[in-house]
Order: sequence, then structure tokens, then C-alpha cells
Amino acid sequence: MPLEAADAADFRRFADAMGLRGASVTAPFKVPIVSHLDEISPIAADVGAVNTIVITDRRLTGTNTDVEGFLDPLARRATIRGLRATVLGAGGAARAVAAALVLEGATVTIVARRVDEARALAARFGARAAAWPPQAGSWDLLVNATTVGSTANPGQILAPADLHAGLVYDLVYEPQQTPLLEAAQAAGCQTIGGLEMLVAQAERQFELWTGQRPPKDLFADAAAQALAARKDR
Repeated sequence: MPLEAADAADFRRFADAMGLRGASVTAPFKVPIVSHLDEISPIAADVGAVNTIVITDRRLTGTNTDVEGFLDPLARRATIRGLRATVLGAGGAARAVAAALVLEGATVTIVARRVDEARALAARFGARAAAWPPQAGSWDLLVNATTVGSTANPGQILAPADLHAGLVYDLVYEPQQTPLLEAAQAAGCQTIGGLEMLVAQAERQFELWTGQRPPKDLFADAAAQALAARKDR
């Protein structure tokens, strides 16, 4: 059930009054909500953001399933330890990606148009920062953690000449086939779309709230149908 809140404090009052068992947190509340929770998980503390709240006996515990959601599709395709990974962007999504990759032993480089933000994020996770655009041949895994290429922010994040054979992971899920994925496939790259991450993190949320895994493909089918319906409007 979607809920609108004026701010993080407003959500806390609502949750206490309604007796909620859990909630999924979206932008712009992933960081502000932290100070209104009773406890946060170690991974949420590392990322500095919460996207999932579990409520037990009126006690709110925050965690971050974006990390697991990002890693799950990637681990099915590649050995992460030792990968040279370049992350495009330095916002909230890039935080979760950088934390996940460092945790799994990848060598991480943050590339953003605002170099100061790239350096700050790199310093937080023991990664390195590099100038825009990333050099061709400098990565095994390229992750787009920006909104560029989405329906709301159309465009091409990188020129096709900046791509080379490797693995390209675009966190954008609407549209499912982004300009970056199209260019990457034309360059001979293996690709992962953002819908897989969206579904994987939602499945983990469901498990945290209910103690059960959802039926196989249930969330993937529902997400694909919802996106198709939005496209037809």
C-alpha cells in the first residue's frame, strides 16, 4: 500500500498509530529516516541509507536490501572478487553499489561528473575516484547508478566509443531496454537490466516482513506487467 509522508518524522508518527509491520522506503527519505529508527542493521549503517523497515513490538529496525538486490543478479553471472568495477554516479544508488562491491572484494572506481562527490564516496568505501568519462579498457564491470537513460531522464550516459567487451549493469528499470544497454550489447558486452535488481531487493523485503520467500517469478511477473501497463498509458 503506497503511503505519502510529509517527512521522516511524519512517517514515524503514522507507523506508530497504524500498527504497521514494515515499510519500503523510497527517495527522498532513505537517509533522513535513519535518525527516526530504533535500530539499523550493519549494512544500512555502512551504506548510510535505509530502504526497508521491519517493525516488531512498535520497535522500528532499518536495513538496506538494495545491496543484496544488486549483488544477486551479478553473482549469477560473474565472480565478483577481483573484478575491476567502475560505478557511474555518486548518489544514493551508487552508495549501495559501492558498498556491495567492496564487501565482495571487487576493485571499485567511482566516476561522476562532480569530482568532489566521486572523491567523497570513494573515500567512504576505500575505493578510488577517476575523471569522467571512464577510460575504455579500465573496467570489467560498468554500473550505471544514475537516472540517465530512464523514462524520466532520457539520454545516453556514455558514448558507444567509451564501451568495450565486459559486463554492463544498468540500474535503470524503466525502460527495461535503456540506451546504455543497447549500446553495450552492440559493443559485445554482457548486460544486466535494473528490473532484476528491483525484483531481487523486493523479494528480500518480503522475506524480512513475512519470514517466507515469495513464489518463484511472482514479483518478476508482477513488475513486468506493471511496467507494461505504464508504457501503454
